[in-house]
Amino acid sequence: SLQGADVAPVRVENLSASGLMQEVEGNLNVQASYSVGALNYASRSVGALQMSLKLANLDIAASREFGNLYQTIIAPQWQTPLPDGSLPPLRLTPAERRQLEAVVGTLLNAKPQLQLERLSLATEHGESHLSMTAQLANPGSAQPGLAAYWPALISSLQADLQLSKPMLADVGSLQASLQGQTDPARVAQAGRDLTATIAGLGQMLGLVKDEGEHLRATLRYSDAVVDFNGQKMPLQQFAQMLGQVGVMGQR
Repeated sequence: SLQGADVAPVRVENLSASGLMQEVEGNLNVQASYSVGALNYASRSVGALQMSLKLANLDIAASREFGNLYQTIIAPQWQTPLPDGSLPPLRLTPAERRQLEAVVGTLLNAKPQLQLERLSLATEHGESHLSMTAQLANPGSAQPGLAAYWPALISSLQADLQLSKPMLADVGSLQASLQGQTDPARVAQAGRDLTATIAGLGQMLGLVKDEGEHLRATLRYSDAVVDFNGQKMPLQQFAQMLGQVGVMGQR
């Protein structure tokens, strides 16, 4: 249990964390899992949380060298963020930059895989979850900042999102309750309103599909082609679509 003068009390039950590191065919695989059996905020139930991560195909020697570079060169420069909260640009000598580029190149040659196996929130009436897997590759001569860099770095990506409407209603009701609403009917209506808003905006912007009790979104990317919710398009078109969604979201 945590409580402060200006912070509502937080109670965490059944907190667990586990990790596994193993060598597979000369490369390093790392897994980590975290879960919270019950999260309570301001004497109100939020729900249960789970997160599982996995890194695969990490070159062992390059990983060790990158860790040393990070601790001795990168971390000391990033200890103090800039006034806007961002990290300051790295100041590297030519030799340090060549060393870092060589290490990163070796790591990417092993084609590492980054995987968010599960990120979920389960409330009283529903559960939502997200999973994502990215396969990386060495972009070769493509440099950061160029249009060709990210398609060369990320050889494939897939993501699946499932939003439970009952869970969204629970979140909306919780928000209304935290804002001081005590009328049960209005608390319940706030939950329905949030669900309708997210479902309506998501469908209007083409971000989700309505599947009854759930809102679902799928993303598949490879060979510069994106399959978003069953609609295939070039990567550039997908980036433009996201840009338009971002502009509409700021209005």
